[in-house]
Amino acid sequence: MPDRRALPAHGRTRQRHRKENYWIRTDTGESGNAVDFFVKIRGMSFIETMRLLLG
Repeated sequence: MPDRRALPAHGRTRQRHRKENYWIRTDTGESGNAVDFFVKIRGMSFIETMRLLLG
């Protein structure tokens, strides 16, 4: 069953069943993978994101 819980820090961002580890921000229509989330929503650089995900 798909995970439909909202992420607390970004109330309307939800993970959908289309792809595993894929998010959709329902209020703006933005979507993507984990890297996109940290870069677009959290405002991190690509290098910071890679360090976080691989660290």
